[in-house]
Amino acid sequence: MESEKFENRTISCVSRLVEYKRVEDLILAMDILINQNGSKYKDLKVKIVGTGPEEEKLIDLVKEKKFV
Repeated sequence: MESEKFENRTISCVSRLVEYKRVEDLILAMDILINQNGSKYKDLKVKIVGTGPEEEKLIDLVKEKKFV
């Protein structure tokens, strides 16, 4: 099995999307790195893999932060 290769720096998160896993904090940290630190981190990407009760809330947060 061949692993997926990414051109840009990528953080991967594989988790059940529940509140105590704090995936929301990862999204908020990305907002700080990408939108508040100039162009240094513009190419940084995050792949979030999982499902759970927080899924819709996290999708809405990503849309709000204009990552989509």
